[in-house]
Amino acid sequence: MFLLNNGNNVMQKLIELPTYLTVEEVLEEVHSLITPAEVHGLLCAIICLGQHELDSEDWAAKAIGFPDKDIHLSKKQGKILQSLLDYSFNRLTAMEFDFQLLLPEDNTALDKRSMELGNWCHGFITGLELSDDIETINDRLSVDAYVAINRLAEIADIDYDLIEFDESDESAFFEVSEYVRMVVLMIFSEINQSASNTHAGSSTIH
Repeated sequence: MFLLNNGNNVMQKLIELPTYLTVEEVLEEVHSLITPAEVHGLLCAIICLGQHELDSEDWAAKAIGFPDKDIHLSKKQGKILQSLLDYSFNRLTAMEFDFQLLLPEDNTALDKRSMELGNWCHGFITGLELSDDIETINDRLSVDAYVAINRLAEIADIDYDLIEFDESDESAFFEVSEYVRMVVLMIFSEINQSASNTHAGSSTIH
């Protein structure tokens, strides 16, 4: 089972986001049908929903899109996915503004990075839909959060193959990726702050 590193801020800083290529290699080895960016988006949504305790085989199965399939990870593969989980969990739960999206390296062609940003958003939207109690989650989100989620869906739905990119689009890509990053932090905060307030209220009543 994946163990979540709930250590102090010093320990959290030591956990690095694995590279896109490293995660891509793992997904290829287990014959994944989705990309590292989409996998990370899905994982971050699950963390936002509070579903933190992920069994390694469950996670691998979700990553390749076959939840009923048994996946056996090597020690190396498990360690890489563990680091992806630990990084994401610690940065989100600590509300660290250096939380990063798993995207291709900066020297990758802009069209590839843009397409993967869309895939990241698709994974995140898909992950939010996995909630066992969607009505409760909906009640916790503000109007601004709903607007932001719809914008992520729009980013995910763009047909990037039809766009001709040039160097002037680099700043636009940065702005959109920063927007996505901040939306994720906002959604995590709204869902989990509301949950904390509910538990506090229940404790007071009893």
